[in-house]
Amino acid sequence: MQKKLYEEASVQAIANAIRAKNGEATTYKIGEMADAVRALSGSEAVEWHQCPEAVRNYLANVTYDPSDYTSSAIETYATGDVQSNPNGVQAGGVAHYNEVPNVETPWAAGGKAGTLKPLDAVRWIKSPTRNARDLGGWPCDGGTVQYGKLFRGGEVATSDTEFVRTLHDEIGIRAELELQGTDVAEDYSVIGSDVDFCCPTDGGSYWAYYSITSKASMRQAFRFIFDSVARGRPVYFHCSAGADRTGTIACLIEALLGMSQSDIDRDYELTSFNGATYLRKRCGREYATDQWECGYKNLITAITALSGQTFRDKVINYIASLGFTAAEINGFRAAMIDGTPETVSPVVATYTVSKSISGAEISNSATSATQYQPYSAEIAPTGGKVISSVKVMMGGQDVTAEVFSGTQAIRRYAVTKTLKNCTIDNAKKAAVDGEGYGATITPVGGYTLTGATITIVMGGVDVSTYYSGGKIAIPSVTGDIAITVTAVPTTSAYTNLFDPSGIHAGYRINSGAALEANSSQNVSNNIDLGGSGVTVRIKGSKANTDASTYRICYFNGNNWTGAIHLQNADGYAYDAVTDTITFTSSSNVLHTKLRFSYPSTTDSAAIVVTVNEPIT
Repeated sequence: MQKKLYEEASVQAIANAIRAKNGEATTYKIGEMADAVRALSGSEAVEWHQCPEAVRNYLANVTYDPSDYTSSAIETYATGDVQSNPNGVQAGGVAHYNEVPNVETPWAAGGKAGTLKPLDAVRWIKSPTRNARDLGGWPCDGGTVQYGKLFRGGEVATSDTEFVRTLHDEIGIRAELELQGTDVAEDYSVIGSDVDFCCPTDGGSYWAYYSITSKASMRQAFRFIFDSVARGRPVYFHCSAGADRTGTIACLIEALLGMSQSDIDRDYELTSFNGATYLRKRCGREYATDQWECGYKNLITAITALSGQTFRDKVINYIASLGFTAAEINGFRAAMIDGTPETVSPVVATYTVSKSISGAEISNSATSATQYQPYSAEIAPTGGKVISSVKVMMGGQDVTAEVFSGTQAIRRYAVTKTLKNCTIDNAKKAAVDGEGYGATITPVGGYTLTGATITIVMGGVDVSTYYSGGKIAIPSVTGDIAITVTAVPTTSAYTNLFDPSGIHAGYRINSGAALEANSSQNVSNNIDLGGSGVTVRIKGSKANTDASTYRICYFNGNNWTGAIHLQNADGYAYDAVTDTITFTSSSNVLHTKLRFSYPSTTDSAAIVVTVNEPIT
């Protein structure tokens, strides 16, 4: 007989109730309690249909053909808003729910005692989600699915205090599998602090939405289920409504245990008893437009396409492909099935392991590896050597980066640069063998790479073709790199009329157009205008910083006149992007020259002045 866990306080309460009734001080074992209850005067054996009538009728009358997914009978039975919460029973003035079907459970309350025995196989759990039920009770390989191991349902809210109490204290949930992925922010179970929690997120928010392709999340989910069952920790797995993602996991578990496809389909459709909003049909809805509407049929199609003789075997092979061994699969089946399940053998391949080792030893001498199972080995250099190169190939693909961790002696090549009139943004003096090397060449002011001499040599071979548009991109370094670049002067498209050697340093232009000493300003050389009404451009003077302070004045052929602040010059404008002041000399006066003041902190060598020429 299989061992089961009971809460000590609950068992003690039953024993106390019996003693209170018979007036004895007897210490009872659990196996003795039923007889003790029957011996009580007024003992009452209560039997009732815990399963709703509509559900009983559906299960009694509907069987599906696994070769035909074109029809469903669920709408005939799940009409209106049929509740899927269980029927309770009054005994001793107390309402009883959630009892294990077809098992006599002692009770004592209100001065009475007796046994409770629900008559139906499906064990509904009273919950606000109206879709919580035990996975147990269904026929499967060699027996029936055990009660009390796995429970499916909808999301648990902290505000559902009674449901939380039911799950934790009454049902004994000690592991919660959350199937909403990244849709949830919690990383803990709301059922209790002593409840293990798992929320796979590899597939995002809907990783298991009628899909078996998100293997990383599936592996995490089934590892959690397998380990929890093996440790005797009942699991509550759920999504938001307990229908789609939950139905996907339930389908795989039930197939793994050898339930018939008809029963798997019927368990899926039981969710429909939550009302029209939750209608789920094995064939999908004829008017379906959303993927979930026909998702279950698509799931069955995907499973059917897997390798294996039967629906069960296909799922067994799929679970093996997640990395589970035959021993783990059979161990889970044995723990979940009340009976003598068949020992199964997943169909897996065996692959050859070949090794080419030089100057090192490898710890794993196996010459073959099993499909889906891990292979590991340690490599150790010998004779004072170091590991210089490791390459792991699997199925013809290089997987070294994914599977190897350790220290390799990295070979590096020297990078030398000979640069003239330019700079390079990669300061590294060495490059790693086999890795890429990249750099950007930038000419200094007044120089360009257009027409420049650019040579790149690697390992004695000219690889200048790796240069284009100012960038060097070497995909794989195979030798020492020598970079030689000589930028050439830029051809000016304008004539700079500013002469740094002709400036009046430490002077300003006063309101009378005369020069007077002022340490904070300089006055430019005399700029030939060639006539009146010309466009003057001044770049780099920084006079724009205070255009109301700095002045210009004109020479009319006889004397300097017309001293005005820069901002008052005709058409004054400043372009911050190009750092250029633009204005027009007066057209109604003969002007042959001009000069202007600017901050003495300005680099005079960087100032450009043009007349009727854009500064490009």
